[in-house]
Amino acid sequence: MTLNPDAEQARMLRDLSYRAIRLSRQKEYTQAEALFQQILVQSQEKLGIDNPNTMQSQLNLASCYMDQGKFEQAESLLQDVFDRSKRVWGATHTFTERSLRKLAGCFTRQGKYGPAIALYEQALNFHRQELGDEHPQTTHIRCHLAEFYDELGKYEQAEALFQQSLAITRKVYGEDDSRMMADLNNLANLYVKQGKAAQAEPLFLQALTILEKNSDANQSFLATCQNNLGRLYWEQSKYEQAESLLLNALTLRQEIEGEEHHLTADTLNNLGLLFWKQGKYGQAEASYQQALAIYRKVVGTNHPHTARTLSNLAILYWEQGKYTQGEAIFQEARTILQKTLGLDHPLTQTLLSNHAIIQQKRQTRTSWWRF
Repeated sequence: MTLNPDAEQARMLRDLSYRAIRLSRQKEYTQAEALFQQILVQSQEKLGIDNPNTMQSQLNLASCYMDQGKFEQAESLLQDVFDRSKRVWGATHTFTERSLRKLAGCFTRQGKYGPAIALYEQALNFHRQELGDEHPQTTHIRCHLAEFYDELGKYEQAEALFQQSLAITRKVYGEDDSRMMADLNNLANLYVKQGKAAQAEPLFLQALTILEKNSDANQSFLATCQNNLGRLYWEQSKYEQAESLLLNALTLRQEIEGEEHHLTADTLNNLGLLFWKQGKYGQAEASYQQALAIYRKVVGTNHPHTARTLSNLAILYWEQGKYTQGEAIFQEARTILQKTLGLDHPLTQTLLSNHAIIQQKRQTRTSWWRF
């Protein structure tokens, strides 16, 4: 039987892609980048620029660029493939959605939340018109948009979308379906950020109950629930319960996501807050420093998550009377937050409020809020 030349070419390029992906995962970025570039050139020449394999080659090369912090090059590639996919296959095609997620991720890695939100707002409108409010793809886009609103401190907009998503999931799949867990967790976590503990706790517990009933539910989500509920408990001064949940979440995330994943850093940051609140300053500082090292490596030095942990570390130093160290870290965190989230964001305002308090009460031992 004679092989189809196009099929054979696609197979060869796919095999090269697997090799490049392996190199990238091994952090051999120079070799991986060169191979991804070679694959892209060959794909464009042999298959054409509108071929899905060519577009996937662009996504792979862009991911390699992002892993190296080459965001400008990654953004250019991703914008091109997103625009072309939308033109060739339409705004609601699965490949268009994949390129949308990649492009939005590139924006947020640079702290560009405005362009990322604009992408998802446009996408949500298209999905609602073409697929309807209850379609799974529409739900997926809605949740991502709500997460961006949440990140930017637009809590009312985020809450409306999270509640809408929860209502649709409950209606379509039922109260005990595993798809309810993410919606419950998202809404509960938003309530925690707004200080609405009474509304958050039953949602977290309901998500954990569903998790226990679904043997196919993944452990990554269990770690997320434990992390978020642990954070709620330390805010309620339930320290023993909080520590147990956060340590379990940390172990799971290190096993599942890896030692250098942003989710692992999130739990380390929460453990730092728990230790700080108990006066365990040495353990708190160690947790913050571990989280910072991961954030700086994975999301970069100019990301809001990096600034959040820097601000927590500044508070820790201030409370120990280490004002010079605390001030230097505060200035770094303020610069990042003002650049990425703006002066009016709740995180920026909290940081500035904390600084004003310490300036006024440097001679007293006092507590203040933090993030």
